[in-house]
Amino acid sequence: MGTEHLTTTLTLPRSPGMLGLALLFWGLTTGYWGIASLLALVLEAPRWTAWRWSLQDTEFNRFVDFTLVLLIGTLLYVINRGGGGQGVPILELLRWLPLIFWPLVAVQEHSRQGSVAFKSLFYSLRRSRHLIASQRFDVGLIYWLICLLAASMDAGVWFFPGAATLTLWILWPLRRPGARWGWGLQILAGGILAFGIAQGLQILQDQVEDWALMFYSDWFADRDPFRQQTRLGEIGSLKASSQVLFRVWPAAGTEIPLRLRQTSFNVFFDGTWRNRRPALKSLVPFGEGDEWILAPPGNMPQHVRIAFALDRGRGLLPLPLGTQRLGHLPAAQIEADILGAVRISEGPGLVLFDAWYGDRGHDAPPQADDLAVPANERPALAKTLAAWKLTDSDAATAAERIRVFFDREFTYSLTLPVRQDPALTPLGDFLLKSHQGHCEYFASAAVLLLRSLGIPARYASGFSVQEYQPWDGAYWVRRRHAHAWALMWDGERWRDLDPTPALWAGWEDQWAGQWQSLGDLWGYTALVWSEWRWTAREMRAEDFLPWLLILLSGLLAWRLWRKERLVTATSPAKNLAPPPPPTPFDAILEHLETRYGTRPTGEPLRNWLTRIGYFADDPDIPWLWRRHQQIRFHAQGLEEVKIQEFAARVRHWLISGLSPAHLAGDTRERRSE
Repeated sequence: MGTEHLTTTLTLPRSPGMLGLALLFWGLTTGYWGIASLLALVLEAPRWTAWRWSLQDTEFNRFVDFTLVLLIGTLLYVINRGGGGQGVPILELLRWLPLIFWPLVAVQEHSRQGSVAFKSLFYSLRRSRHLIASQRFDVGLIYWLICLLAASMDAGVWFFPGAATLTLWILWPLRRPGARWGWGLQILAGGILAFGIAQGLQILQDQVEDWALMFYSDWFADRDPFRQQTRLGEIGSLKASSQVLFRVWPAAGTEIPLRLRQTSFNVFFDGTWRNRRPALKSLVPFGEGDEWILAPPGNMPQHVRIAFALDRGRGLLPLPLGTQRLGHLPAAQIEADILGAVRISEGPGLVLFDAWYGDRGHDAPPQADDLAVPANERPALAKTLAAWKLTDSDAATAAERIRVFFDREFTYSLTLPVRQDPALTPLGDFLLKSHQGHCEYFASAAVLLLRSLGIPARYASGFSVQEYQPWDGAYWVRRRHAHAWALMWDGERWRDLDPTPALWAGWEDQWAGQWQSLGDLWGYTALVWSEWRWTAREMRAEDFLPWLLILLSGLLAWRLWRKERLVTATSPAKNLAPPPPPTPFDAILEHLETRYGTRPTGEPLRNWLTRIGYFADDPDIPWLWRRHQQIRFHAQGLEEVKIQEFAARVRHWLISGLSPAHLAGDTRERRSE
């Protein structure tokens, strides 16, 4: 009974060229006017050609599915390539919506139907027999809005005037006759008001963002995002995890373990190392914008490649001591301080870079802080030096003797015993009583012992590179490989001194969980995916999306051409259902349209009859309407006898009266029959 909806289409009057102009506007704002011009020409071609595709709804389904796949694929792509200062992925997706939806709109414009059925647009309706499933919809206006939305992603000074002009163009056919000047002034006033509101909202948004950032920074943000301090025990808490953090490829002949430092500290007080550093200095890139000089060119015999993940595009790079140059490192900003830290900001999610290092890096020579020893630590340090008979002020000799004493007299352990003498500091208890601890204790003690001998020293924090994976061809650095050691000044340059007993790495490996192999597989997969995601050749969406779109659209058009489904706009369609047969009820409809005006395109017959007051108030009309529908759309139609009865009642209705009031008495008699 509701099959009459098959021929109805929801649409609005169109202005000439509205889709092509909107697409050109998008191309001008984004800078891709060439591809936009070509696609706009294809969209507007039906205005000058008579050829149309004669498509079935199942073929429209394929184009809708193709558009959905293209949309999801582009979303995944921009998510993978986004972040790290590259913009919000969803906004990047919005920029390319005109290209994504172009094939579907182009097929509609070149089809004989000129619209798309709702059941093609929604999967839930594809097998539905509901009336709305066969209702058709013109997606042109939606595409026009998509073009304006995408153009707003690159809005410049001319965006608002251009958008206002396009809006005026599509509203022009809807104006009331004889109201041109008043209508135009209203549109102009509305545009000026909208522009003022948009500017005000932009200012308000910027202010709210500033307030939110200040509030977050003051109350919730991490106060130490780049590790300006570290307390004894922080590294020890990381060593329970076997998570793979990054991969390293040292050059052949590199001494292993290789220590990669993230930062250095020079002030120790109450069990906490702090970094009294000056302001960071921004580096200037050279080459192709991904090369960075940390120190004047000098002897750089060593090279290492590192794949390191960043937290939201920022972090401290793990680098060997003496790093002088970085290569293949894309970032908006890189800063370095005089204590050796290199900070990256606004970078990608993962960097695969090269580091060249040698005798001298960008660490500043010793300062007063590099000789300072806290007063509460001096007694324990003095007793240790006396017990070890260590008075040598030669850096190399003192460093070797400290390393030997720790290796011979002390034990590496992540489990610390209860302090035996509460009067001692934790570090004093480590030196004089327990003789066991982890790398933070060994490194802190070595730094303060060297300073007590008059040798400048600093505390270094980073990772130890020691676990080689032959099947991967790389060294894996796990979270438990976080390490601390000492830096000492030998009179000419800074050198690494690792006083922690050499067996510490093997001791920790014994604590690896039984599921580490499974975790390694997952971690390796994640790392490889991240490296491909962030370090593959920088391919932007604009590099491939237009050509992929043209290729796929061409393939679809070729398939349709091979099926020989081209017809002219005026020729009869092949293999289409014949138009419904006429019925006697058409005479009533012709009479009512003469009196009340032509029924609007797209409005169901029953709705129209109800609106003009005949369906509910005239009992004859529902009965006649049902017979009309049965003849037109039911496969078996009506028997000849019933058709004659139907025709007789139509003639009686036309003779009896022209309104429900005229038929009141007669219809009551029929109802009693």
